[in-house]
Amino acid sequence: MKNTAMVRTGVVDLSTEKQFPLLQFLVFRKMAYNKRRFLFAGLVFLGLAFQVYTLQALPGFFFIAFAVMTMWVVGFDSQVDYHHMNVKETWVQGAYEHLSQIVELDRKQERWTDSVWDFSSINGKIFFVVSLVAIVILTNFIKAITRTSGIGGIVFLDGIAFVSIQWFKGMRRTDRRPELVQKADHLVKTVDGCPAAGRFNKQLGTLLLMDPEGEGKAPSDLKLNLSFPDGPDHFYGLQGQVALNRVQGKAYPYFYAVVVCKEGHVLDASTRNVPVPDGIVREVATRQGADVVILRQHTTDTSGYHTTVETSGAILTAAIQTAECFLARRSDTKSSPKTSA
Repeated sequence: MKNTAMVRTGVVDLSTEKQFPLLQFLVFRKMAYNKRRFLFAGLVFLGLAFQVYTLQALPGFFFIAFAVMTMWVVGFDSQVDYHHMNVKETWVQGAYEHLSQIVELDRKQERWTDSVWDFSSINGKIFFVVSLVAIVILTNFIKAITRTSGIGGIVFLDGIAFVSIQWFKGMRRTDRRPELVQKADHLVKTVDGCPAAGRFNKQLGTLLLMDPEGEGKAPSDLKLNLSFPDGPDHFYGLQGQVALNRVQGKAYPYFYAVVVCKEGHVLDASTRNVPVPDGIVREVATRQGADVVILRQHTTDTSGYHTTVETSGAILTAAIQTAECFLARRSDTKSSPKTSA
């Protein structure tokens, strides 16, 4: 094995894939993928045409060899330019679509690493051995029928050229960050299953915990962020986050939501009458100059460590109602006429 393709899960705008392909190739790296496929097919056709016309492997083989090089993948690019973000800050804002993009990118990486062209996978090993055996059998069979080495040599060289893509590229491995993907997937499903969140599509976003020391400055954690642009400056909005609880080696998502405002604006008193579903705990706290209302699933020593999507949706709904109640009461207080003694 000569090369190892290494990638990192990052936040990528998948809509730009045609201009900036996720797959990184050995030659013509900026060429659009559709053009690359046409070039590959054209070179293979030209090479085979020469071989059929001359009944010799050369010079047609050179066209086929170059065609193979045009499809030679050297990596899976999921890097993203974070230079516009101030990574010295703990959390940075991002678009809500980043969540689904992270999940989709991980699925693409999984399909890429499980390809029959990857010798490190079981399917790849089987395909490699079967291909070599088929090439040898077909070459000898053609030689026996034609009683000449010309066509047999064509089959052998062409077959080795195509199979070599699998071996000499090296193993495919990815830094897929499964915990980050699991959190993103749970947040997406939570929002999709929460009708109340549908009213705030344009206000939904993400908060990304950046790793300034990591290669590519990729996020190491994320949150759901719901902002209220028309709200007062002292109201910081709503955040939803997923923690992963490990039980017997398996990670289970635990979702909780937090409504935050500046300390001293009676967040607790303004929202304590908001109904909370059964099994959901409401807690209040003051942290670093901010008042917070925390909504989470009730836990015991043996249960509650796993929040289902349905329960997460109920928690998010209660958090949205809490935020709206606070904003409504603050608005009523502000608009009510003052009375003089």
